[in-house]
Amino acid sequence: MVSELIVAGPNLPPGFALDQFQKNARHLGRKNRFTGPFRYRNIRGWMRQGNAPRMDSLIALSQGQNISMLALLTENIEIENTGERHASTRAHYRVADCAAEDALRTALREEPPRSLEDVARTVGYRGASSLLNRFPDLCRQIVTRRRCWLRSHAPVNPPLSREHIEQGLSEALEQDDPVSLHAVAAKIGLRNRRRLYKGFHDLRCAVVAKNQRLRKQRADAIRGALQAALNETPVPTLTELARRLRLRDVNRITRRFPKLAAALRQSRQESSNMLLCTQSTQHGN
Repeated sequence: MVSELIVAGPNLPPGFALDQFQKNARHLGRKNRFTGPFRYRNIRGWMRQGNAPRMDSLIALSQGQNISMLALLTENIEIENTGERHASTRAHYRVADCAAEDALRTALREEPPRSLEDVARTVGYRGASSLLNRFPDLCRQIVTRRRCWLRSHAPVNPPLSREHIEQGLSEALEQDDPVSLHAVAAKIGLRNRRRLYKGFHDLRCAVVAKNQRLRKQRADAIRGALQAALNETPVPTLTELARRLRLRDVNRITRRFPKLAAALRQSRQESSNMLLCTQSTQHGN
């Protein structure tokens, strides 16, 4: 293809410029022929003055459109309307009213009724907003019927016995680690912890007190480890200290004890500077 430009070089019209190519590029754009791999090239630049296509782009355009490069640069090209519709990821196409209404009425008769989002995907929409705007009454009937069906067919969980809840709270008291009331409720099968506040005052307060005591002991242990680390030589890093305390990271140290963490960093930096000065002095002697 490049050879045809070289051969036709002497026959190119005088004053040859990019005007003809830009005109052809605008024509191809109006015909929606820049699809597929051409979406990632400088198509908009081809349609403006002073923007020349690269040779690889010109070759790809010639091959993709089955038009010679010489014709793209020097001739008026014509593209016939084939009637084909090129899909676009950003385009919104209106589904016929009869098709959309039939899909909604079918969904209204189904058992169980589908959601509006499912009906919209069936007819080719990504969301249900178009159906809601065009058929508000049908959509409202589907939503109401689906809600009633889901309520009537929702699984009925038998209420938990008092003994079962007391057993869950007692097991939380025996744990060596803090166990939140949310975790207790989830473990025994409650949707939330509201039921624990009805008739289980002593056990619930005992679990809360135990959690507070264990958390305070843990915080005191971290504080003591930080204060002891300040007197070590060399001073350990926060990462090493977190590893000793079996913490996942240093966030619990830095957020709970920011001043002690900053003092540990400063002490370690000072120790490192003193060590460097000592080494420099020894090398100088």
